[in-house]
Amino acid sequence: MSATATVTTTVRGPDANVGATVTDDTSAAPRLRGGRKVGRTLYAQMGEQASDADPLIGVVDDVTLANALVVAFNETFSPEDRRYYLEGAVRV
Repeated sequence: MSATATVTTTVRGPDANVGATVTDDTSAAPRLRGGRKVGRTLYAQMGEQASDADPLIGVVDDVTLANALVVAFNETFSPEDRRYYLEGAVRV
């Protein structure tokens, strides 16, 4: 059984006067994931499964570092925070 919650948050952009309210299922919150071939690339996984359409976030020097970043990011930030940071990075 999986638990699903609905969260409403206000997302602020670089300009403090600009904001958008996002209501979404927390299970759909993006996650950071490593690349599937070499493993040094970092992607914003926007859906339930990894996809070739996931936006590239960056590349690091080592597979071990990439894995550590993925685990730390996904376990440290709540679904709302992951949505803010990853979707913000994709828009830039």
